[in-house]
Amino acid sequence: AERIELQRAYDVRAASQAAAQAAAVAALTLAVAQAQEERRRAELEARKREAAERVAKQKADREAMKAAMARDRAEVAARGPAQASVAKKLPTESAGSMSSAIFQEQEEAEARANAR
Repeated sequence: AERIELQRAYDVRAASQAAAQAAAVAALTLAVAQAQEERRRAELEARKREAAERVAKQKADREAMKAAMARDRAEVAARGPAQASVAKKLPTESAGSMSSAIFQEQEEAEARANAR
């Protein structure tokens, strides 16, 4: 009779240990699932933040470009009406040979200076 009591006590203890292990496994499984969900949520938040930063940077770049263009327009407006570039009159045919001689002389002088 005593032996049967001991066996029953052992069975109860084994059953309670098995239940405790099952509960521990369930708790661990739940913790893993929660950790995965938390990581997924964190990654989602990080992606949202990166996208927002990218959009903000693009907007800032656009604003900077608009400001630069406005500055350029203001600068051009401040200069007043555009002045036509005054072209130098080319030498006429008769003076042409004279000026080409002067140019050639200058080129020779530069060549001598560079040779030194």
